[in-house]
Amino acid sequence: MSTSPNNLAHLDSTLNSLNGGLHEARHGATRSINSWIDTLKVSADTKLNGVAHELENLKDLLDLPMPDTSQLSQSLTKLGEHTIKAAAGADGATADKLQQLGQMLSSAAGQLK
Repeated sequence: MSTSPNNLAHLDSTLNSLNGGLHEARHGATRSINSWIDTLKVSADTKLNGVAHELENLKDLLDLPMPDTSQLSQSLTKLGEHTIKAAAGADGATADKLQQLGQMLSSAAGQLK
């Protein structure tokens, strides 16, 4: 993932949303997830394919009237893992924000167990 100002702003927005907790994050999640899927699909970095795929899975789960918390937890865990791996290949502020996001996603998954 590039360190463009748009990507950094997008990461900041996602981190701020998750800082409010899962309940607050769910309100804007679909829009944010769609935006991330679009961003990742145009990326030349094939390591981000796992993130994009899992985001699509998470979006499908969130679209259900009563999402299964176990499945949500699994999806958030996978997203956290993929995001932390992506951080290892990123530079500077992007790497730091991806690492933080990966940890927050893993923590959110733990809240659902």
